[in-house]
Amino acid sequence: MNNSMQILLQIYILSARELLRNRIGLILLFLIPGFFLSIAIWTAGEGALPIKLFFQNQTEIILVTQQKVSLIFIAASVSGFLTAFYANILFHKNFEYQKYCISLGLKPSLMIIGKFMFFISIVIVMAIFISVIISLVIPIEQKLYSFAGFVLLGVVYGAYGGIVGVINKDYMVALLLIVLLANLDIGWLQNPVFYSYAQETEIIHWLPAFYPSQFILTSTFTNLNNYWSVLMSFLYILSFLLLLFLIMYLKTRNLYHE
Repeated sequence: MNNSMQILLQIYILSARELLRNRIGLILLFLIPGFFLSIAIWTAGEGALPIKLFFQNQTEIILVTQQKVSLIFIAASVSGFLTAFYANILFHKNFEYQKYCISLGLKPSLMIIGKFMFFISIVIVMAIFISVIISLVIPIEQKLYSFAGFVLLGVVYGAYGGIVGVINKDYMVALLLIVLLANLDIGWLQNPVFYSYAQETEIIHWLPAFYPSQFILTSTFTNLNNYWSVLMSFLYILSFLLLLFLIMYLKTRNLYHE
């Protein structure tokens, strides 16, 4: 047990060093959210818009200003894309070296857990940064839950970014898959202004960002509890992590015999 914890700690430290060596990526970790949120604050209007919020068995319609909706929507979009991007870096970069370590006896499960532990640290730091900016501009009804929503969204998209990072040998193909889903899902269909007036919303409800986005929105704008969204978000996280473990196992299962 102690040996496993030491290995996890070493993988965590090595993952941190990978990010620190990527100076541009480290700068963009804070620069991109700050830039996009500043644009939203600067350009969005103060007119009120009716938007829908989805709970387990009901739908609530509330009036929110364009600035508030835009700020939360852009914050969620940037958070989802960046977390998937950094997870792709962690699991795609130096994958051959990871395979070499596994061939020497390192368990794939320890590799994934150690890297994901560090990734969750990135998600938490980014969620804190984004939540602080938002709270300085607009009132948040449930600050802790709103912050937790950004963490859930980051972990969901991080698990997806890890999957495409492990599957694809070509980094640009993995990045393209991240951009396509992030643009379609959190960058378009999860926009409250769009889906509130959409004719067909079933496909929107099945996309990865739907439940964490709804938890963010309901926690930011209301005092209502939306634990159903939390539960469904955890189911997405669990499904993606199991898929990530399976893919890693299939790609490394014969290394022990080499």
